[in-house]
Parts: sequence; C-alpha cells; structure tokens
Amino acid sequence: MKIAHDPFLLSKVVCEVRYKQGYRYLDVCGQTLVEIEKSMEGWEAREVQVQSGRLENAGVSMEFVFSAANAALTQNTRLDDEQVAWIEDDEPFKKHAHVLFSKIIDAVQPTAFTRRGIRFIDLRGVEAVPDGLKLLQQSPILRLGQGQAEKILDRRVVGESIVLRAEDETRGTRIGVGVYRRSKSVFTEEFSPEDIAQARMRPPHTEGTGQVEKMKDYAKWRHEIQRDPKIAIVVDLDCYERNEIPKLEIGEFIAWGYEERKRLLTTLFPG
Repeated sequence: MKIAHDPFLLSKVVCEVRYKQGYRYLDVCGQTLVEIEKSMEGWEAREVQVQSGRLENAGVSMEFVFSAANAALTQNTRLDDEQVAWIEDDEPFKKHAHVLFSKIIDAVQPTAFTRRGIRFIDLRGVEAVPDGLKLLQQSPILRLGQGQAEKILDRRVVGESIVLRAEDETRGTRIGVGVYRRSKSVFTEEFSPEDIAQARMRPPHTEGTGQVEKMKDYAKWRHEIQRDPKIAIVVDLDCYERNEIPKLEIGEFIAWGYEERKRLLTTLFPG
C-alpha cells in the first residue's frame, strides 16, 4: 500500500490494544513468552518484569510488549529498500499481529477491550527547514479552519494540541505534523545552498566535467534524503477506536488503519 505519488517513508508503525481485567498476566507471562519463542520463528524474549514482558524479532524489526493493561506490536523500518518495502505492506504486520495478540488474549483473558489503535510515523525528506514549512503551508487541510477540516475528515474536530484530533462516537484520528532536524544522520557529504541552487537551475550538459559529477552527486544525495532524512516533515497519525469494542478482529482493524493512513496522507499532501 505504498503511496505511489508521494515520497513519504513509513518509519514506524505501532498497533496497541487496551483491555480490562487482564490480571492473569502475573500468572501466565513466563509461560506465554516460552510458547511464543517455540511456536513463532525469530521471536525471542528480551525482558520479563512484574509490569510487562517484551519480545523482539530482529529479522523483521519488530517488538512486542504486553502487560495486565495492554499489548502493543511495533515495527521500525531500516535503510535498505527491501525493509522499506516490507513495512509499507500491511500483510506481514497483520500476520504477526494476529498470532501475537491472539496468544496474549487467550492467556490473560481480559473481560473487555477498551481501545485499539494503530499509529504511523511517516517522514518526507526535505533539503532545508524552509522547504518543509512551505509544503506544510500548501497543504489544503493544514491551512483550513475547523469547519472545513471537519468536512474533509468527516469527524468533529475536538482538539488542536498538536495539529488536529477528530472523533466520532467510536473512531478517532490524531494528526501531528511538523518539520524537524535530526541530530544524527548517515550523510557524510553536505551541499551548500549555492550548490543546491546551481544544481536546480543549470542542466548538466551545459557545465564542465566537474559540475556534471557534482550534479550527479547531488541527485544521489536527493535520493538518500528520502531514505534517511536529516531534515524532514514528520507526520504522526494515530487512528483508533475507543469505548467498548465487542471483538478484537485485529487483522481487519490494521487493514483499516493502513487505508486511513493512505487517505489522510494524500489529503494532507495531495501534490
């Protein structure tokens, strides 16, 4: 479900389920960790505490944490293209989520589900902070008033602590958007504003050999800032259902979340 026309990189996805009266966690944590290790390839227990148990699967960059109150599956992207393609596809995430959440629910036997949510962190690399701010200003929803935002989101806007939070009786979406500079990056070569302006304006065949090579390096750098942005627009989408949830149906919920991500990103940044 990659957004073909938009250079966003899905950096992280988290699916969380909250429940009531999962007190059996204290009795079954160790047994559940052993069962997951034995039955699911690649999963290894990393931490066992009174508060929570934690497993990791390094092969797919996933972490699973569960407790008496909630359970959460997290996947982080990596820099290689194969892993980026993996996290963009919801099928592997749904497959692991279905088995893991089913095992935890069977073990702790909660009396009710109070919230299920899926959160996406997307990055869109930009060359400089002003470039990112300009893109934010061009977004049709970020520059709208509350009334128009509600019309597009099809929910009532109830808060603007980050950017927008829209809810109806059962479902909601929290949208946080900003431009951020990372303290560390994989980049080893920097380009001055003059280099960037020159590369944008002059076709390579009109320049000397040195300039042609410089522009090739610049094109490579442009590709890299999309894969590991040093400065980026960060979009934090939290899609959730709250109140009493009759059935967990985690696979269907994750599929809905990925569709919401695609819809909201194309709404925020249609160009």
